[in-house]
Amino acid sequence: MRKRIVKAIGILLCAAVVAGLLGGCSLFKLPGEGDSASPTPTPVPSSFLPGGATGGDTIFSINYSSLYGLNPINGLKKVNELAASVVYEGLFAYDENFDYYPVLCESYYTEDGTYYTIKIKSGITFHDGSPLTAYDVHYSINQARRSSLYSGRFSEIYGVSAIDSETIAISLTKANMLFPLLLDVPIIKEGTGDEKNPPGTGPYMLEREQETSFLKAYEGWHGYDKLPLKRIYLQEFDAETIVGAYEEGYVDLVISDPNDPTAPAFSGNSESRYYSTTYLQYIGFNMKRGFFSSSNMRRALSYLIDRTYIVETIMSGGGEEAFVPTAKKTPAVESVASQFSHSPEIVKEMLGAAAVSDYDNDGWVEYMSGNVPVKFTVKFIVNKDNPVKLAAAENIAKAMRELQINVELHKLSWEDYVSALERGDFDMYYAEVKLTADFDLSKLLFRNGELNYGGINDSAYEILINAYLSADESLRETAAEALYNDIASTAPIVPIAFRRQAMLTKRGVVTGARPSASGVFNDIAAWTVDLG
Repeated sequence: MRKRIVKAIGILLCAAVVAGLLGGCSLFKLPGEGDSASPTPTPVPSSFLPGGATGGDTIFSINYSSLYGLNPINGLKKVNELAASVVYEGLFAYDENFDYYPVLCESYYTEDGTYYTIKIKSGITFHDGSPLTAYDVHYSINQARRSSLYSGRFSEIYGVSAIDSETIAISLTKANMLFPLLLDVPIIKEGTGDEKNPPGTGPYMLEREQETSFLKAYEGWHGYDKLPLKRIYLQEFDAETIVGAYEEGYVDLVISDPNDPTAPAFSGNSESRYYSTTYLQYIGFNMKRGFFSSSNMRRALSYLIDRTYIVETIMSGGGEEAFVPTAKKTPAVESVASQFSHSPEIVKEMLGAAAVSDYDNDGWVEYMSGNVPVKFTVKFIVNKDNPVKLAAAENIAKAMRELQINVELHKLSWEDYVSALERGDFDMYYAEVKLTADFDLSKLLFRNGELNYGGINDSAYEILINAYLSADESLRETAAEALYNDIASTAPIVPIAFRRQAMLTKRGVVTGARPSASGVFNDIAAWTVDLG
């Protein structure tokens, strides 16, 4: 039997969406001046009545805090992420299925995934009118390598250089043919990393007139004529007023995270466009001892978990079932995932085949060690601070007890949870980890992976993961199927769900939007906006 220990510090305490929101409600008036005729102007606002109108307005607004800037690399606050995403662009972006496409990149070349040369699009200008060059890209990537937001994804970069004003070269310490997925990092002008609002190249630019802040359509953007809005206004609401502001129409677009208990709960006549993130929730095991030293027992848990109930009821639709540790949909992924379903009957058969039974009639099963039945209790740990994850863990523990598997669920504070992981003081644990968009599992499954607290010492995962990342398009499906079949059969982790977020707009206001984890506004030129 191959011994593999996988562990993760993956429970991520989501920062409250409202943590950065500015206090106070701002019902503003528009400046009197108009702008050029194209694109179609947003309508003028309705009159605001003393004491607050209830009918909303007829301008398109998002929430924002003027206390903080839009710098997308250094110090971006969650409250301003939405505004920043339409001001800045990356070399690449990716869609809802994590397929990447070029944005500021004209073309790129790599022979084996270890050395990339990237040609920058010509004719691109920053909002201050200066041209985009490879030196700006070089500067931005190096800024990102040192930032808390992006440093993790760039740990495999060996070096970055600007060959000339149009060409950037990036060398990696290991082959990754999916590296463009990591290059959606926003590009800012060289030397502006410490500025509150550095120039970007996106479809909108930050402006302020009189006392009104807004995002103005940038006339130098390549798709300017197709933009559905002339201005996106920036409102400032606090945690107590943001829900009412959205429901009454003073804010027209918000991002909802059903898995964050501290986030505002939006309702009303909304359209919800859900999109998957790279946040994976899963079960990990201590495979050095006891019941879960058997891969069959770990694999059995995949049939026991009712993922549909967890994502639809416990996560309130804020999750997508995961049988494979990737949110990308491909034939290879679907082939592996199709092996699994929620079936306690299959689990019973697997337990019986492994001679797991209640030999002493005490109401709990034992497993055989040689010819001797061994009594056991599964120590299942979970961080208690997130009620969604706690409820999911309780549901799994309940299903195990119904099959007479003795489980003690330990609900631990974050500090105690991490300490238990570091000591190996668990049999199984409920975890969450944010993967990179290429779904690289190295940190979880490599022998020296930083999330490998259990000390995995099997090179098979390393070979399969590296083969997948280094495979070109002709071999990627084959490599993916080999990797995910191996994970499914040995079950070092059991995936449960990928978290989803929702872009909320009032019904009928926005059509044509296809948000992704790479950006809600990636396809804004394809939107139609009708404010009535």
